Amino acid sequence: MKKLLLLASTAVTAALMVSCSQGTDTTTPPGPTTDGYTFTTVSDAVYYGEKYAEGSGFYTFTLSDADGNKMRIDCFGTVASNSNNPRFTTGTYEAGTLDDRTVRTFVTADSATAEEGTIFWKGSEAYPVSGGTMKVSSQGGSYKLDIEFTSGETTIKGSFDGTLKFEGKPQVPPRIEVPNPRPVTGIIGAYYGKYNDHEATTGMFLFGMGYKGDLTNGENVEALQLQGYIPLQEDNDNVILPEGTYTISTSADNTDAFTLVAGGVDAQNGYQGTYEYYTDKSTSITKGYIISEGTMTVEKNGDNYKITANFKGKRSDALNIIGTELEEVNYLYEGPLEPMMNYADPMSRLEEDKKLGDMHNQALVQVIPKATGDFTAWLYYIFGDGLAYTINNNTLDVTGSGDLMMLAIWGPAQSTDNPVGEFPMSPGFGLLFEEGSAMPGNPILGQSIDPQQGCWYTYASKQGSTLQLNSYAGAMPDQGRIITKPAEDGTNQIVDFLFYDKYGHEISGIYEGAMEVIKASQSAAAANAGLAYIPSFPIAPELAVPATPFNIRFVD
Repeated sequence: MKKLLLLASTAVTAALMVSCSQGTDTTTPPGPTTDGYTFTTVSDAVYYGEKYAEGSGFYTFTLSDADGNKMRIDCFGTVASNSNNPRFTTGTYEAGTLDDRTVRTFVTADSATAEEGTIFWKGSEAYPVSGGTMKVSSQGGSYKLDIEFTSGETTIKGSFDGTLKFEGKPQVPPRIEVPNPRPVTGIIGAYYGKYNDHEATTGMFLFGMGYKGDLTNGENVEALQLQGYIPLQEDNDNVILPEGTYTISTSADNTDAFTLVAGGVDAQNGYQGTYEYYTDKSTSITKGYIISEGTMTVEKNGDNYKITANFKGKRSDALNIIGTELEEVNYLYEGPLEPMMNYADPMSRLEEDKKLGDMHNQALVQVIPKATGDFTAWLYYIFGDGLAYTINNNTLDVTGSGDLMMLAIWGPAQSTDNPVGEFPMSPGFGLLFEEGSAMPGNPILGQSIDPQQGCWYTYASKQGSTLQLNSYAGAMPDQGRIITKPAEDGTNQIVDFLFYDKYGHEISGIYEGAMEVIKASQSAAAANAGLAYIPSFPIAPELAVPATPFNIRFVD
């Protein structure tokens, strides 16, 4: 409503100015065209977003000089990444129309009373702009505008140098309805199982259905993202979306089977739940539709499936819901379904047990006092025969090749550098227990394996200057333990580890030897989940990653 009032006010102002003059189509130059007008004041600066067309943002503002002359400029720039603080697009603007909707064009005016379009007022004389250019540059928070417009045979020159700040009032054009439903050309899914809630009775999943672009590289995608719950599965490696009707729920606590989580978006967490999204060539999400109503049905016919999604949602940018009307978001997939990626269990490439026996080579532990509240974290690196390390500026320089154990223990704060006791494998990654526990492997592993991702076995070797993991396995929840204690000589330490991967392979060994202790200070780091181009979620509310792990590199 405020937007309409603003436009109406502008029209009335223009009409009043025109009424004072007997002719607005004058060819008399409005003033000297050598030096032009020096505009010093900006008013009515508003960014209306993609009001007229997707992919171009509509900006309007009025410049005034010391003599009361005014220039209203309506133009198209790039779509603001932050509609609450839009930045004006720099470059050379040329003449265009509302129908052109081209980035870096100013809108010409059909008449002196046009409600939209670029108009210059010299006193009470109005001059609708029909051509010319406007050059926009910026440095820091200041903008410089060099204007040379034409109104018929009249040339209007002007300049502005100062702050140009727009109020964000984004509007959106209606959703393009054709085709309806969108025919799905690609699918991708991941099953998260109990998702760190060891008492959960349903399993969480993410599922993407793409209409345009490639879901695997994320470029120029138009797709539907779903977050929901299904009955817990017995074989997490072979989970296919079950048949049934899935319903959108706006309750954050509703984890019933065949429930889909309603969408959301905010500056801190980005897109969440169920939503349609669009990406550009850089894979950044440029817009979306936040789903709040609807159902999805999954039907099986022989070896093929039919997935019918009938939703409604409101338009959004990367920060807020900016649409006011619910619009249909319908997708249809017909074809085979492959098992979803297993993000319920830690990954493993083992084909047999990995019993390492007695280990005496090298080991170190990062100690992070009060990593989260009253808990201390002990992050172990245990190097098998063939590996050696040195530490340089928080970088772990490794030489050779061999077995490498990465172990994590979380427990109550202690004054000792090395914990003493038995630490059972906890029921889920990210769960902290006061009595102390070992952390199972993070099933949502990011780009590297380190002790902050829980307990892992790897075989490390050199490939250039990076760590090559030819074999690895993460610890399953509730299966295994770590025992730590001083050796009989009172100097060395013992770390006795036993855990199992998702295939039931045993990973075990006993390290006895010197233990280098590194005191780490607390710092924040983001936990990164791994489903490509489908936004992921925090590992667990309790797990604010406590310290930056070592950067690991191989050296000659």
